[in-house]
Amino acid sequence: STSSLTEIYQQEKTFDVKRAVLQALFVRGDVRALIEISRRETDPRLKREAVQFLAVSGSEEATEYMLELLDEK
Repeated sequence: STSSLTEIYQQEKTFDVKRAVLQALFVRGDVRALIEISRRETDPRLKREAVQFLAVSGSEEATEYMLELLDEK
């Protein structure tokens, strides 16, 4: 479930496992979880991974979030 995946993500320390969780959320189509993770992520590599998954999701909510990121720059 999404809550299990996000819990694993929050507790995990390794890049590869966190990336695998992001992939699983993408496969599930859970745009909201990817956005929330991206908002809180401090590791730029993982944030970039999450945003890349959002970019190909085709979700309007993901597009709005990416525009929000661009406005921050």
